[in-house]
Amino acid sequence: MPVLFVLLVLFLLALAGGGWRWLKTSLPETTGEAKALGLTQPVTIARNNRGIPFIRAQSERDAYFALGYAHAQDRLWQMDMQRRIASGRLSEIAGKAGLGNDRFFRVLGLERQVESSMAGLDEATNQILIAYAAGINAWIGQLRLLPPEFLLAGVAPRPWRPSDSLLWGRVMALQLAGNWRDELLNLSLIERLGVEKAGQLSAILNAPAPEKTAAILEAQQLLAALPQESQSLQASNAWVVSGARSSTGAPLLANDPHLSFRAPILWYLASLEAPGLSIQGATVPGMPFVILGQNNHLAWGLTSVNGDTMDLFVETPDPQDKQRYLTPGGSEAFTTRRETIAVKGENDVVLEVRESRHGPIISDILGAREAPAGTILALAATALNARDTTAAAFRRMSQAVDAASFRTALESIQAPPQHVMYATREGMIGYQMTGQIPLRPGKASPDLPRPGADGTADWNGFVPFGDMPQQINPENGVLLNANNRPVGPDYPHHLASAWPEPLRAERLKDLLEAKPLHGPDDMNAYQMDSLSMAYLRLKPHLMMADPTSDQGRKVVALLKDWDGSMARDLAEPLLFSAWAEELQRILFAGRLGPLFDSWSNAIKPLTIDMALQESAGWCDDDNTKDKTERCPETITRALDEALRRLGRDFGQDMSRWRWKDAHKAKFQHGILERLPIPEEWVAPSIDTDGDGFSLNRGSFSFGSFRHFHGAGLRAVFDLKTPSASRYIIATGQSGNPLSPHYADLIGMWRDGQSLKLDAEGKMNELILWPAQ
Repeated sequence: MPVLFVLLVLFLLALAGGGWRWLKTSLPETTGEAKALGLTQPVTIARNNRGIPFIRAQSERDAYFALGYAHAQDRLWQMDMQRRIASGRLSEIAGKAGLGNDRFFRVLGLERQVESSMAGLDEATNQILIAYAAGINAWIGQLRLLPPEFLLAGVAPRPWRPSDSLLWGRVMALQLAGNWRDELLNLSLIERLGVEKAGQLSAILNAPAPEKTAAILEAQQLLAALPQESQSLQASNAWVVSGARSSTGAPLLANDPHLSFRAPILWYLASLEAPGLSIQGATVPGMPFVILGQNNHLAWGLTSVNGDTMDLFVETPDPQDKQRYLTPGGSEAFTTRRETIAVKGENDVVLEVRESRHGPIISDILGAREAPAGTILALAATALNARDTTAAAFRRMSQAVDAASFRTALESIQAPPQHVMYATREGMIGYQMTGQIPLRPGKASPDLPRPGADGTADWNGFVPFGDMPQQINPENGVLLNANNRPVGPDYPHHLASAWPEPLRAERLKDLLEAKPLHGPDDMNAYQMDSLSMAYLRLKPHLMMADPTSDQGRKVVALLKDWDGSMARDLAEPLLFSAWAEELQRILFAGRLGPLFDSWSNAIKPLTIDMALQESAGWCDDDNTKDKTERCPETITRALDEALRRLGRDFGQDMSRWRWKDAHKAKFQHGILERLPIPEEWVAPSIDTDGDGFSLNRGSFSFGSFRHFHGAGLRAVFDLKTPSASRYIIATGQSGNPLSPHYADLIGMWRDGQSLKLDAEGKMNELILWPAQ
């Protein structure tokens, strides 16, 4: 009898028989006293009425032990799943459905990489990783009942190793730099459209003329085989104003990182106090350090760089020996290893993994291939550096006492690259790009797979930290980044070819220039600003439509008077979004054919704007040889298609259409939805404002208006009164759906409310004592 069926029956019997109290024993005790193996001195973990822990310890080491303990109490399943994904062990609980993920991450070998990284870290950072792991294991050893997900999956968490805390940082480095996926897509775009047209749809420097190669088919197959966790979804907002531009007289710093939604949200708020340590902010369960936050001297926030930190290299097999490949120094053997993937309910899967001097042979995730019949693609990535020091950087950032020591700490960030905003209590504000960006010699395109045999396209070190974009105390008293390009055309190094649209940055710049002084409430309001810069860019084109139906004319009239606010109670956001999607489909789907879905992951307003210039030639339908379509016809046709789609999905009465009917943030759990219970118990959802081009990020996938990506965390740091700094996360502190803190923050998050991380008011206190 399947284990899941048995567990479901037991779960239902427990509910029917009054076993709710038994199930709730999976929740942690947050009051009283407990003994913890591995602790050296007593520690207090006090939680406020939102479940946020305030840790007071007598040493830095014990403070991080207690953070590991608290993380495990509230988010153990999340931590275990992140570890499974990154180490390629998802199939142990998911069966064959996890094989795509596991093949990918076993080929990358992240477990091996982080074990090597531990050896390269300084002793102080290593000791924190060890203490944090000990805190996690202390809680695992005290569990009365496993959280519900473990019961459903029929597994128990294995002990946490210090190196496990480095795994998810590597996954995020892969997610926040997806240019290697672009290389695969670019190869196919050039083959299908030619260099000129492909370059209009994707940034491709030094593109060669297209040619039919085995790499084209390989690229298309590889794109289809890549798991979801490898997809790039980077975005964030961060800005800081100086004391001269702040109503408080001291700097204000705002940050809201944008990532995919899930339950629980990635972030976890915490405050830690110990001799030599006073820090609060946002942590990621499974990792010991505050990722963005403040100490007694300064505050900082982050946005992703979108830097070009990865390359695919086409290796040339040795024609005399298929187990070798060509290098500038002659023939070399691939480094090989065997990975055995345990698959629940199935036989083990054995994977032969090869590595070249550039990195793992990523094309091997497609299965065994005999060279030279298949193209051999190696992945070079800063995220695969066996001596990564990023963990040490975050520890040093938390210990920084001024701007100089903070910038010194930033030098150790390697992957992922970040735009870092910071401000000190003394009044200094600054911006620094961090991370390793490869130096690429030669003329090979950085946006296509590079030749691996002759060495002409090999990396030649990294952009020096001193050459990275940076600013300190600008005259206008404002620094900002919304993933936009931070340098002009004269910057000497290649950072990336493709940058996210600068639309959010333009809106933020307008808001910050609109008044001389800004207060904490203003910063919060800017984070919640839902003006769609995409609509403002496309509005002149849309007004060229000449609809023949009354409904179409009504839409044009509505949008003509609309200010672009993506408010959930309006119809206009839904009308615009559907129209823009249909316009993108009509302009590009026919020419792109099977590549359209890979390319069209979201509305691309700047590309649509380009294509709607008559001279660009995109409006003319290649399938109608006897007629030349003009752009107003294309725009009108797209409106008709959008109205048909909306009528089908939301009914024919347009007066009842609202953005909130389609645009809902849903935080999917991933496993508990399989239970025969109301889905909202485990996958909370709420209707929201915004779109992918508003500061209040409301990103949705092309073809679905569901809000799946945005600011899971918002923070406003007040350098005048640090205790007045504001935070909010999207779901709640707990990952256990039986907890009152599983989704208690979702309404506050949607409505722009926030919390202060102060230790005042009623607190539940748990005192941990060292176990003898």
